[in-house]
Amino acid sequence: MGNCCGKSADREDAYRVKSEAGGAQSGVGPPKKGKREAVQGIVDTALDSIVLPSIPKDDKVRDYIRQAMGTNLLFAMLDDEARNEIIDTMSKQTYPAGKVVILQGEKNAETFYAVESGCCEVLKNEEAAQIGSQVTESNIGQRISPPKLYPAGTGFGELALLYAAPRAASVRATETSVLWQMERSHYFLIKRKFVDKVNKEKLELLDSVPSFKSLNPRQLDLLIDALEPARISKGTQILRKGDTGDKFYIVKTGEVVIKIDGKEVCKQGPGSFFGERALIKDDVRAADVIATENCLCMTLNRQAFNDILGPLENLWRLEELRKVPMLCNLKEKQLALLAQEVVEVEYVAGQFVFRKGEQGDKLFIMEEGQCSVIDEDTGTELAVLTKGQYFGERGLMNSDVRAASIRCDTAVKVACLSRRVLHKCLGTLEDLLYAWRADTLANVDLLKVLSPGQRLQLAKNMEVEKFKDNEFIITRGESGDCFYIVESGEVVIIGNDGIKELVRLSPGKFFGEQALISNETRAASVRAIGPVQLLSVGRSAFNSVFGSLQSILDNASSSYEKDTSELKVELKDLEHLAVLGIGAFGKVLLVRHQGALFALKCMSKRQVLEKNMVNHVKREKEIMRALSSPFTVNLMATLHDEHTLYMLMEKVMGGEFFIYLQSREDACSEDEGRFYAACVIQAFEYMHGQGYMYRDLKPENLLIDSTGYLKVTDYGFAKKLVTGKSYTMCGTPEYLAPEIINQNGHGHAVDWWALGVLIFEMCTQDTPFGADDQMMILNNINGVTINWLSAKNLSVKCKDLMKKLLVKNPAKRLGSLKGGVNDIKNHPWFADFDWESLSNRTYKPPYVPHLDNPEDTSHFEDIPLDAKVPGEEEFPGSKARKLNTNAFVDW
Repeated sequence: MGNCCGKSADREDAYRVKSEAGGAQSGVGPPKKGKREAVQGIVDTALDSIVLPSIPKDDKVRDYIRQAMGTNLLFAMLDDEARNEIIDTMSKQTYPAGKVVILQGEKNAETFYAVESGCCEVLKNEEAAQIGSQVTESNIGQRISPPKLYPAGTGFGELALLYAAPRAASVRATETSVLWQMERSHYFLIKRKFVDKVNKEKLELLDSVPSFKSLNPRQLDLLIDALEPARISKGTQILRKGDTGDKFYIVKTGEVVIKIDGKEVCKQGPGSFFGERALIKDDVRAADVIATENCLCMTLNRQAFNDILGPLENLWRLEELRKVPMLCNLKEKQLALLAQEVVEVEYVAGQFVFRKGEQGDKLFIMEEGQCSVIDEDTGTELAVLTKGQYFGERGLMNSDVRAASIRCDTAVKVACLSRRVLHKCLGTLEDLLYAWRADTLANVDLLKVLSPGQRLQLAKNMEVEKFKDNEFIITRGESGDCFYIVESGEVVIIGNDGIKELVRLSPGKFFGEQALISNETRAASVRAIGPVQLLSVGRSAFNSVFGSLQSILDNASSSYEKDTSELKVELKDLEHLAVLGIGAFGKVLLVRHQGALFALKCMSKRQVLEKNMVNHVKREKEIMRALSSPFTVNLMATLHDEHTLYMLMEKVMGGEFFIYLQSREDACSEDEGRFYAACVIQAFEYMHGQGYMYRDLKPENLLIDSTGYLKVTDYGFAKKLVTGKSYTMCGTPEYLAPEIINQNGHGHAVDWWALGVLIFEMCTQDTPFGADDQMMILNNINGVTINWLSAKNLSVKCKDLMKKLLVKNPAKRLGSLKGGVNDIKNHPWFADFDWESLSNRTYKPPYVPHLDNPEDTSHFEDIPLDAKVPGEEEFPGSKARKLNTNAFVDW
């Protein structure tokens, strides 16, 4: 349930329909289709406590079960070892003729059935399905037409292995039948182990390639997804001497022979690789490579590598630039831009790169060869430079005079970055340094009340302080009056015993900020680990520039313009005005607090506990607390009482985007869809920049604000992911990315897939993978079987963008490539779109909801304030049990 749930208005006033009696009536009748419920499988961490059973079976039974698995989407990727492990866990159950195995509408189903003997039939009560009434064995329904039977060697109920969803039909034994049951938790655990094993094997293969040693974990994760298997038959010539190649091979199984001019040079087995130069440039193959056995190779072509990470040589240069202290605080995109501008320069042995006393304007990084650092005045050799070392970095600053000479001992190749190029791409080092400091200050809760200009001014007023290894910066118990940011090096916070390390802080981290308010004694000691350079500002210096920070905080609090988590509210001060929506276990109210309007999300503690959603709602709260954007619904405060959890949020009064779309007679034009898609892109760019993936994009989770802009709401499935992948099955079926369905592990790319689905739905009033049942939808998604007929009237540019977003391999999906979100913003479909105007919120929206006054709730359903929340009586007897309030002590 999001901030506001209900109906929205159409352009101008068209959807504020008058009743026959002449009164205003909310909405325009039922939408074209109902709201789609999100689903969730087993959370990653829940797998840790699962113990797999092992139930003996003879070979004939195992064959029946394998046959039942067949080519089903859920088992297709598993190897024989994983399939056998799943079969080991399955338990036997006998059903007499007429016994119901599955009942239509049954909730929380989690079992797949394989038929060993006998037969089962499918039945459906269509009337009950349409009106949502309960199906029992007495009104179980009729055989579907044409009849569907499950004889020996077939299986049914596989959707339950992914997530809990009501059974779509009933299944009944037509004769005595022996069924083997597979449990969702067992399937998830074994599938996760299988995927982990496959990814580990791929990572080990990549680690064996020297050219990839400079790649970071995030880049390696992307390459793991980009590797493609190639099965090569014995005797096949893989490479031919003299041919031009662009593909690199790693042998996973089997053996190949390397030949030059017909003469065998060597044989290579698992873990070996060849053709790696093809990743750098068109490679004229230097030898023949022939498979001497059936082989499985993992392959990667240069175009895919460049699309995902950029040229290999640029990646090496990026990592080397990161090692230069004066550049180490640049953002990844800034370093990548500089890496593209670096040029190669070659020198011969004995040549000087530069000489002492010369004016310098370049940084050099050694790529090949060896140089000596010489003091020509004394003839002394000061140092020797080899691959990966840098020199001349002060040339990037103004007015550098070389302090020594650099002479080439051998032929040398260097990567060179000039001051002119740096200034052209990013500005001066001084400007970059202040910008980095200001960005760091924006992460300090106490300083979020400052404007960007004030933070930049503070950054320019900070002092540089240096500390030696093991030197104490702060001592526990002393009076504090100084705030610090780690600029280079590392510091450690020491426990009360003076020994135990509590946490280490790297560049960009900060400590001691409370000293800007008062001179309270320091709560812990902080010590340097190695040489450390810090930025500092004292309370008196801060006050002389900005005035008292406490006064700034107080003023911000009174105007509600400061960090949302700072708003001080008591429940008794909230006046309930109207219901904006009702969800699964709570409702959203419009409330007034000291003249200001907010949305109050109210969740039943008992229902949260009964549905095991404690961690879910806590994560949503923490994520909302961390986010603050014009394109997201922002949290103002959290409260709770004996029975209820509350989240006070900004009000969004234009209604749900889902209802707006459903109420329209036609689909969005491409111009309209472009605006709404751009709002979502802005939200995702911000969220991804903070490390969060959203994972449940759909019109139901988008709200229209009073100005016509979209805001993303409902963060129940959002998750912070810096490196690695998540394996939790979650989202809304029609919007799930293939990697979520296949449980291969997923990252931020799932949001860009969902964006492609959203654009399709907005511009066609249909979904790209729609089908009669959820399993068929998932099959369509996995096969990227898109309903292009619905999109026949869309422009070539629009369809091209969707095709590049709806790419099965997340590593090759637009938004996940080296250009990141800019690849989407720069796509031809957005060619004339004014992104700056959107960011400044001066772009004219295609539709602005009509509001008579700030309390106008006409875009929402007319729901009484005392309306019951669905499911309040869902757990008989639960109210008699004492509520475990300990679960919410940290709310």
